Amino acid sequence: MKELELSVMSHGPQALKQLESQLARFEAKHGVCVKVQVLDWADAWEYVVKVALYNDGPDVSEIGKTWVGDLVRMAALRDFSADEVISFGGAEAFLQSSWQSGIISEQSVLKTAQVWGIPWMVDTRFVFFRKSVFREFGIKEENAFQTTEQLAKTLNMLLEAGVEMPWVQPTLHGSNTIHNVSSWVWGEGGHFVSQDGKKTCFTEPAAMKGLREYFSLVRFLVPEARGLNEVDSDGMYWTGKAAVTMSGPWVLHSEDALEEVVADTGYAPAPGVPFIGGSHLVVWNHVPYDKQKDAVALIRFLTSSQEQVAYNRQIGMLPSRLDAFALPPYSTNSFYKHLVERLKIGRSFRTVPLWGLVEDRLTTAFGNIYAELLAEQSDDLDEILKRHLNTLKKRLDLTLAND
Repeated sequence: MKELELSVMSHGPQALKQLESQLARFEAKHGVCVKVQVLDWADAWEYVVKVALYNDGPDVSEIGKTWVGDLVRMAALRDFSADEVISFGGAEAFLQSSWQSGIISEQSVLKTAQVWGIPWMVDTRFVFFRKSVFREFGIKEENAFQTTEQLAKTLNMLLEAGVEMPWVQPTLHGSNTIHNVSSWVWGEGGHFVSQDGKKTCFTEPAAMKGLREYFSLVRFLVPEARGLNEVDSDGMYWTGKAAVTMSGPWVLHSEDALEEVVADTGYAPAPGVPFIGGSHLVVWNHVPYDKQKDAVALIRFLTSSQEQVAYNRQIGMLPSRLDAFALPPYSTNSFYKHLVERLKIGRSFRTVPLWGLVEDRLTTAFGNIYAELLAEQSDDLDEILKRHLNTLKKRLDLTLAND
């Protein structure tokens, strides 16, 4: 029997079980056995760079949507033909913010636009809160998180009311911080890089205002809520310890989430401009010609409406296909209906050359900023931000300008 190797990001054992059951259907239909390799997001970028450099690894991979441009520049990906794009339903079948991330156009790397990645799953951010806590302390839910100022005011009210853990967020090195803070930066009119990708913008006044407002929320983190990674931060909420968090829709899909917490959860859009993240499926350039047709068929299968709904429902992510939102639970659940509206006005990171490098360096810098703030060696937030980010800007601007 023919074989393909697929690498995906880790979403837990139940997600893997679900994926394997779907791949069994693909095998029965196409006569192709798919072996799965599971990666952690924290190590995945380093792994895919090695695949690109050595032309050796899986046939199909799930990658972060912002990685497409860098991998195209490394000549690591196979593009999709016009007929193949039509077979997926074309651009109009997908959320535009996700579809555009898989295209490299003349403004960035190539002289003509080509499709290199097919959107698989989508995520955005919401504020989740315990409704019973708000009732107990007489805090009104309406407009509690409508602006960044109102969010901070609400958290301060919870803190002064004696709530043991008013707020929880991941503060260790990880991609969640840049995904979260982007809403604050964009909401103030700032950006991380210029439109052409030739210089950074994260130290400009608008961006710095958004960064300052986001990192200032560290004052609402009690000792037990500090120094947490993404999983542990979500865990503080779904076990009922924290009153408020900002996370993705998966936070309510954890196998460890207490039923009473899920039932007691309210939600509100994150302030600012919604961040739209997610992943794409790609075919590597090293895949032999006689396997490429099967590789494309696998992506077509996994990105179909029914298969997207089946997998994303298990892991708490969102489908990238518009017609999938007409199917349950997205068509029947009020929370998902809210999410769909946010996706329509959301924004992704700019698809520019070397964004993967910029994102990686910012992720490290933000982790270091949090570490210094939590160590309480200084309470001068402006000085900490400038010290870490001005130096990084100089290094990155040299690299971007000479690319």
